[in-house]
Amino acid sequence: NNVDKYLTLDFNCTDFKMISMNILMNASKYTNSGTIKVYNKGNKIFFENSGKEIDLLQKDSIFEPFFTIDKSKNRKKSGFGLGLSIVQNLSKNNGYTCSLLNSDKQKTTFVLEPLSEE
Repeated sequence: NNVDKYLTLDFNCTDFKMISMNILMNASKYTNSGTIKVYNKGNKIFFENSGKEIDLLQKDSIFEPFFTIDKSKNRKKSGFGLGLSIVQNLSKNNGYTCSLLNSDKQKTTFVLEPLSEE
């Protein structure tokens, strides 16, 4: 694993906190037992969990407002579908993008990376 020790981000502190909290809260909500990891490689931050698999056909839809994977009526579990939309907007406001890198039965990985490699 080529994980760096330190990372410098040009990011609004409050925005970064909201992004991290949202992704980690989603990960903990859908990871009953298992692991949640946060690490960086270069200027990219990875959020990895061993929770519920996300259908890759929904890869872009999950960032749309009001989109929920869990269509249950239980709002406590499924939420309102705004979290990842907010994550994406805050990321873009800071010159970054958030995307679903992969998802399978073993792990789901989101990556936060700069819009341009300067």
